[in-house]
Amino acid sequence: DPRALMASSAVGAVITVSGTGAKGNQSASHKFVVVAEDTANKDWLIVPICTHHSAADETCIITPSDDATLVRHRSYVGYYQATIIPKRSHPVGGSVSASLLAGICSGINASEEVEPWFRDKYNRLTNPAKRAGRVLRTEE
Repeated sequence: DPRALMASSAVGAVITVSGTGAKGNQSASHKFVVVAEDTANKDWLIVPICTHHSAADETCIITPSDDATLVRHRSYVGYYQATIIPKRSHPVGGSVSASLLAGICSGINASEEVEPWFRDKYNRLTNPAKRAGRVLRTEE
């Protein structure tokens, strides 16, 4: 549950990471959202918020009406650039709402553009059964 994660960690925080700009402007920065925290390794799992374009991943679209403090125009979560960074001082620009975080996080398992290693790490950190090395079985 993203709300439980938000209460106890940096999950949901919006951070700015410099040097992540597009080709031709790589010194620019992007906003990223912390989607999980690896407390054992002191890392954050983060996903970038990118300007929408015709080839954008449509899994999670964010508009100013969703969060005007996060985006000024139609944007999307760039799951293909999801990564892990060490926890350290990054400019924090507030946090996303619980509902927006839930949409961003559900996209990690829905988007075809997420690297398998990132999806696996996210699921291990956020699913208690997987974290304990067990797989829950559900009845159909």
